[in-house]
Amino acid sequence: MICKVPPIVLCVVLILGFMASAVNANDRALALVGAEVYPSPTAAPILDAVVVSSGGVITAIGRRGEIKPPPDARVIDCSGKTVVAGYWNSHVHFTQTMWKNAASASARVLEAYMREMLTRWGFTTVWDLGSDPYNSLALRRRVESGEVPGPRILLTGLIFPKGGHLLMCPQSCSSPRPAPRMKPRVWHVTNCN
Repeated sequence: MICKVPPIVLCVVLILGFMASAVNANDRALALVGAEVYPSPTAAPILDAVVVSSGGVITAIGRRGEIKPPPDARVIDCSGKTVVAGYWNSHVHFTQTMWKNAASASARVLEAYMREMLTRWGFTTVWDLGSDPYNSLALRRRVESGEVPGPRILLTGLIFPKGGHLLMCPQSCSSPRPAPRMKPRVWHVTNCN
């Protein structure tokens, strides 16, 4: 028995089918196959490896014969390529002139500086220690929005207290001469000439 389907019903079914496949494609696993994988700076590389991720999380890493990608995974042939872990740099400063006015500086220029300083080396997360937080926060917002490609930026904030900056300064230090003989303390520069 042949059933005639009204064209509008057919269109709705096709549109819903395409929408469902688009949603599933975004949730689909990803398999990087055949690469040389360096899981950490100190671990031996895994040759002819398979890396499987799903939902943005790595779910399996191993040699090709040990790891099977899910049947519906998007497979990328990485033969002859290298995959490295994302590294953290726990001590950076965005204080150089090139980072000034990060809120309004050219995205292209910031991207070039970011690549030179961090991303070409595999840094995916950095700790900014002591830079101007207003400038660093503007840079972080632009990275998080995708406007400027770069690593995740974590901040410690200002390390310079109001009224001076921190120095390793001995107690009652009135001049630099007695400093080597005295026990160091952290003082404000206003207390130490």
